[in-house]
Amino acid sequence: MASGSQEKDSEAGILHILVVGFHHQKGSTVEFVYPPLRQQEQEPDHVIQSLTSSLPAEWRHLPHLALPDGSHNYEKDSVYFTLPSASSPTGCVHGVACCRQIPTQQLHAVEQEVTRSTVQKSVCILSRYPAYNFLQSKLELITHAYFNVKDFSDVSILHEAYDSMNAQVSMGSSLRALHLGLSQRKLVLLLQHRLLQVVKALLLQKRVVVFGSPAEKVGSFVLSIAALFPLSLELHCDPELLPDRHGLPLTVFETPSSFPPYVCLQQLESLTDPSTSLRLAGVVNPLFEKQQKRLCDVFVDVDQGSVHFQDPHTRSQLHLTSADLRFCSLVAETVGELSGPDEPTTFPGSSEWVKAQFKIYLLSLLATGENGDSISMEEFGRHFAAVWQNGEVFEAWQKRERGGIMRVDPRHPCEGDISLGDVRRRLVARMSDYGLSVPSGEVVVQQTQRIVSEATGRVTGAVGGAWAAASASVYSWWSGGGKNEDNR
Repeated sequence: MASGSQEKDSEAGILHILVVGFHHQKGSTVEFVYPPLRQQEQEPDHVIQSLTSSLPAEWRHLPHLALPDGSHNYEKDSVYFTLPSASSPTGCVHGVACCRQIPTQQLHAVEQEVTRSTVQKSVCILSRYPAYNFLQSKLELITHAYFNVKDFSDVSILHEAYDSMNAQVSMGSSLRALHLGLSQRKLVLLLQHRLLQVVKALLLQKRVVVFGSPAEKVGSFVLSIAALFPLSLELHCDPELLPDRHGLPLTVFETPSSFPPYVCLQQLESLTDPSTSLRLAGVVNPLFEKQQKRLCDVFVDVDQGSVHFQDPHTRSQLHLTSADLRFCSLVAETVGELSGPDEPTTFPGSSEWVKAQFKIYLLSLLATGENGDSISMEEFGRHFAAVWQNGEVFEAWQKRERGGIMRVDPRHPCEGDISLGDVRRRLVARMSDYGLSVPSGEVVVQQTQRIVSEATGRVTGAVGGAWAAASASVYSWWSGGGKNEDNR
């Protein structure tokens, strides 16, 4: 099949604008494409049976991606996805689609094939650049205007929109807008300490699937997670981007297809294909949840705020140390104290601030691994460190120029002796991992000796005895949130 895109011939930021509709017998079908696909230009009309069949083979899943599973449950939804380039074996195209439903009776002209009470369609753009939320904010206005015309045969507004968006979308504008609309604050509030486990899983090249609904929420969470790895989004907007003085970005996401914000059911097998570089993916179909054990190593349910490890070995590698939990507590408490909208600022608790804290954690991990201090490295987790220091991501990083890492303190950013705050954080993490509510002060007093021993492995009998003697003050400390001890 001939190439179906003008990717090679044009430097336009927007490659195509399309309309995908749902047909009760044919399913999701492409109803409009502008500019025309190359096969449309080369073949007579009678040879091409439908626009869907004229798609290049690399884009065969586009109709299912542009109308995501479950979108009929919402009046409107948006979805972000990736497609292989039709002109480059290593390239990628970024898709954004805005889905809408409208009662059939509101249409000025109803096609004969329409038999349902509502009509569902999406307006979709294919872009060179992964500035998804930036593109969605513009496409949403276009979709609203297209549906307000109430005559879908009038596509003049789509022609105008294509020209208008191409005048605004470039590599420069996309780089400036890559993080627009992403919220690491929401990630922290939803996942708490589990967010660090997800990040560490990706550092070990584990496969992570993010599940929930609607598709827009899932896609935003996937992108927000990917953005916690410095310069990862920027690299896939500008493939010629050079590593910074710390050797970043890491090779966690080798290609844009490594973290598709949405994967449809028709792409299910791509999640289990060992030859792909896919590391992080968003899904909405419940069938993915039922097959999670064979699809991924870590399954994140953003509707429930839960993280599931598919085997004990993975759980052991991602076990959080006391220093890790101090870090998580610092981030979560600061985010929780910030009120108001998530402004693009580095004010403590904002998304920019959260990204800065994770960058500090990552640089500390790299510096400690470079330094070779095994004791300091254990603060990141003994099993995690053993795999990380022998893994592909760390090995690739060591081959780069990284002179700036010598100025980073080679130890965990929250390294230190065990405190009462550590005990509280360990217990909260343990209980929430199993979906249980945070226990009362009496339960803390009864279980603390065991929790302390599990948390450190180095607690002496003297510590346990001193703890038992202070049980009354522990109850008071727990009820008050342990603020004095945590801020020491």
